[in-house]
Amino acid sequence: MFSFNSPLGACPHCRGFGRTIGIDLGKAIPDPSLSIRQGCVTPFTTARGAECQRDLLHAARANGIDINTPYEDLTKNERDWLLYGERGDPQDAWESGEWYGVKGFFDWIETKSYKMHVRVFLSRYRAYTDCPHCHGTRLQPDALCYKIDGKTLPELWQMPVAELNDWFSNHCQDNTAHSISHALNEVRSRLRYLCEVGLTYLTLDRPANTLSGGEIERVNLTERAGAKDDDYVGCFGGKMGPPRGVGISRINLTVSRFGWVPANLIGQHG
Repeated sequence: MFSFNSPLGACPHCRGFGRTIGIDLGKAIPDPSLSIRQGCVTPFTTARGAECQRDLLHAARANGIDINTPYEDLTKNERDWLLYGERGDPQDAWESGEWYGVKGFFDWIETKSYKMHVRVFLSRYRAYTDCPHCHGTRLQPDALCYKIDGKTLPELWQMPVAELNDWFSNHCQDNTAHSISHALNEVRSRLRYLCEVGLTYLTLDRPANTLSGGEIERVNLTERAGAKDDDYVGCFGGKMGPPRGVGISRINLTVSRFGWVPANLIGQHG
């Protein structure tokens, strides 16, 4: 339930990936220095969106929003109003004569996607975006109801390793139950190992395909250390050497703390 790699825990809409191909509303406003009057919403400057531009100007005046203020200078609430409208359902907002949002415009356009020219139009604004259902957390909604000292699991994953290590030290005290105590000790030791090998800046939700070769090797090193694998031989050389500011001597010192002999780690510089 708490793992996005499991069908039980993964968001059913994005299947645990956290991102889906959809409309990127940011692409609809490529130049945030423009105001509403100047046409900051690019789709509304076309013949297809001219009526929406008129609706936007009318609704902005009715809601006291300055149509001459650049989009980038609007408050967060005003930008959210512009993008998402006045109601959760754009159709209801349109029928009530209220602003339906840029998202409501694209939702309506999507209903016409059986037409080739509409699909071409929509393709200009498509991109990988955070899943609208799990908001990029990758977990099903039920899993987000559980918190540890006020934080959900995704909020912990998004913290840098150094900050997360300090958080666990300060907030999660040992429980009397042996199983809980053992789990906490394992978490703390893995986080400590990651800090020891210089990966303090990483976050646990970082995709593996975005890591460098050296970062992957150091992650593997901490994984082997946590598993108490005495047969592991690590080799850092060339581009896969230690991170900046973390020399071979420090790596050797670190693996000594793991209970290994430093000779198991071979450093090579070209």
